[in-house]
Amino acid sequence: MALKRKQIYIEEDLDKKLEELSIRTGISQAGIIREAVGQYIARIEQQNPDKNPLEILVKGLGEGGADDTSEKFEEYHYKSRDKE
Repeated sequence: MALKRKQIYIEEDLDKKLEELSIRTGISQAGIIREAVGQYIARIEQQNPDKNPLEILVKGLGEGGADDTSEKFEEYHYKSRDKE
């Protein structure tokens, strides 16, 4: 399987938990992130089999007339995720 490099920003507390989990399990941080993203996408696809997972992920972004969606993606995404 070919891997593609991604850069992400995560909160300090998640970074610390990720590091601790990596040490405890012996799985690299990248491996944990890949597994978590895969599980998240699978869950979204299972809940909404007829929709594009990316469309579902960004659902609600920009609602209310926001025109800064690309600059504030993480902020909007986490707000919508926390509503669930």
